[in-house]
Amino acid sequence: MAAVPDTSTKFVTSFLETNTIFRHGTPQRIISDQGSAFTSQMFAEWVTRWHTKHILAFAEHPETNGLVERVNRTLTLALCAFVNAEHTDCDLHLATATYAINTARQATTEVTPFELVNGRLPVLAIENLFPWQKNDQEPHANFLSRVSELRSSARLRIVEKQRKSKERTNRVRKPEPELLHSGLVLVRRKPRKKNSTKKFLPKLVGPFQVVRKLSQTTYLVEDLPRRRKKSSYRRFDVHVCQVRRFHGRSDMEWDASEDVAVDESSSSPSLSGSSSSESEEHPQEDRPTTTTRAGRRTKRPAWLKDYHT
Repeated sequence: MAAVPDTSTKFVTSFLETNTIFRHGTPQRIISDQGSAFTSQMFAEWVTRWHTKHILAFAEHPETNGLVERVNRTLTLALCAFVNAEHTDCDLHLATATYAINTARQATTEVTPFELVNGRLPVLAIENLFPWQKNDQEPHANFLSRVSELRSSARLRIVEKQRKSKERTNRVRKPEPELLHSGLVLVRRKPRKKNSTKKFLPKLVGPFQVVRKLSQTTYLVEDLPRRRKKSSYRRFDVHVCQVRRFHGRSDMEWDASEDVAVDESSSSPSLSGSSSSESEEHPQEDRPTTTTRAGRRTKRPAWLKDYHT
């Protein structure tokens, strides 16, 4: 880790060359967000020069690059113990926070990152205060065997923790929706509007039209034809967890004649006789009665007799 003046492309490429390529070798692929430093023409030319594949994460979907986001969270918590009250010297304590993270025992691997990389425990400043007896130098073959066994054990622990985490997540995970071509969907986005409360803004925007399915978890969507402009319109990729099916509002059909009230207080004997004869010929259906939690008895409306719920 190293501090850079800003996140422009020239500083990003210089950091990758100094801290990654010249130290560990050329990577096969680089996963990044859609920041301006990674989407510029200069970065595309730099990736082509090093023959590296560049993969962009989905917008507003940090789970695509979850390991980096988790490291950033750990680094932020470590920097909180070193920065001043004005938060103006975090770049001066970046190396200290990195060393604290690398020498701390990790919950997943159950060893420190320093020991996994170097094959030994770090020597802390307080250990130099004690007259420790020097140990005999370990043979090189034993060192290689011990480090290989240590890394294999850590790898098995990582796989086991990932399996448990996947099982725990799949218990509450809903099946992924299968969207059809030209179907209407809503896309979840983080609302941002000036002088507006974030909690009251809509979490879903749209509707958008599905163009095609790009992969098992990716869809390409675009604006509806009536919202498109001649010069440009929105067309972007979305993750399946950001998509919700769009259901348009439709009024329920009902027959108004069934809700006409009958005047039971009519004094005409002929009408009462005719109504009684009609009731004998066409007896009224006994509508089911339900009881609410408050104890009130209610009947289902007559115009809902043909609907089954």
